[in-house]
Amino acid sequence: MLKQIQSGSYSSGNQPSEDVCGYVADNKSVHAWVIDGATGISPSLMLAPDHSDAEWYALRINWHLHRAIVCHGGSHDSDMLLASAIDAANADFRALINDREADAHLLPSASVILAKVQRQSGGYLVGFAKLGDCCGVLRTGPGQAHIVESTLGPSFDLEFDALAARLAQTDGDSERRSAILAEISRRLLVRRKTMNQPGGYAIAAPNWDSSTLGFESFHSIEPPSLMLLSDGAARLVEKYRACTYEEALDEVFRIGGVGLIRKIREIERHDRTCQSWPRLKTSDDATIVALQVGAHVR
Repeated sequence: MLKQIQSGSYSSGNQPSEDVCGYVADNKSVHAWVIDGATGISPSLMLAPDHSDAEWYALRINWHLHRAIVCHGGSHDSDMLLASAIDAANADFRALINDREADAHLLPSASVILAKVQRQSGGYLVGFAKLGDCCGVLRTGPGQAHIVESTLGPSFDLEFDALAARLAQTDGDSERRSAILAEISRRLLVRRKTMNQPGGYAIAAPNWDSSTLGFESFHSIEPPSLMLLSDGAARLVEKYRACTYEEALDEVFRIGGVGLIRKIREIERHDRTCQSWPRLKTSDDATIVALQVGAHVR
């Protein structure tokens, strides 16, 4: 069923990538996913000696998701599979800390998106389960593209983009720079404390509410193609405006996922001071999974 796949997770360069991706394919269905571990707020809970808390949590969701798909992928929709994987990772977390209390803002968290393509009578059913700032694009035929938006929305980082713009203009003024960095840290902590709280933002974490998991489904008569992106990979479209999602989907099968990431890193390399495109991180972990489904041969 799977004709072509491009996948990879690329570190920002400052530390090992806290993103994970994967896929499972057989002759009836294809599952693909991206998991973006959210960089933690100090102090770390030190869940594993060789991984950050964010990386550990992303890896646990990845392990349980792969297992759930292998065991139940044929009968369960993407939202059920993803919810079960998050719940299982959260159980691992509670066991690891022996169910002791932990401040909500210190909990590990991750953005996630899972796509399931299943052959059915008259075409293909494509379902997306998502939570956080991962996104995707689906093509169901010529001129028929669907953007699978993140559940956080385009305004989620606007206040921090504004702070990043102020930071980029400090131009050697260390006192002003220190003040803005302190303000950024304060606001990041304030926002993290709203994680999965009323009036806050929803994301995969040990305190998550499964009802916040987003789900979309599409029917395609023709064999579909799709791409899933972490927010670091989506920068190419959302922040740098180098192309549209539809153009990126075409491009990834010509130059590969590494080719798209190379474009992102080239833009960032020429804007190391973050003045052209204000951002808190000069570079971010970037992860892409793109796939094409082959025509069914009877």
